Amino acid sequence: MLSLTRRVGESIVIGEDIFITVLACKGNQVRVAFNAPNSVPIHRYEIYQKIQYEKREGFVDPTKKFCPSMQQSILNHH
Repeated sequence: MLSLTRRVGESIVIGEDIFITVLACKGNQVRVAFNAPNSVPIHRYEIYQKIQYEKREGFVDPTKKFCPSMQQSILNHH
């Protein structure tokens, strides 16, 4: 694991297109901003864990339950 020290306003670059900037430090919290392509998912770790759990358990996203043509058919009948 790489560990870096940054001050407020300073950034870290990952690859060529992911930037992490320290916005503020207050007590034991650090506020950071991420600038990355939309194709790169960014989650808090606890959210990432929930997503992984739901994938393992076979949870279905209700917005993706039907194929697009079925969704359109359902929408047209309401």
